[in-house]
Amino acid sequence: MDVPGAVALVGADDVLLARLLRPRLSSVRMRLPSGEELAEFVGRVVADPETPRAVGT
Repeated sequence: MDVPGAVALVGADDVLLARLLRPRLSSVRMRLPSGEELAEFVGRVVADPETPRAVGT
């Protein structure tokens, strides 16, 4: 296989190591809700089932 021509690898945690490796590893940062945000959302949905099903922006 031709790497990186035919094969690509992308990380999903945006760690510093990805920038230090050679060749560099492409990596993305994903903003995930915290446990506290999820707990608050679940509490709102339980209290009011009509709560919109979106967490964060």
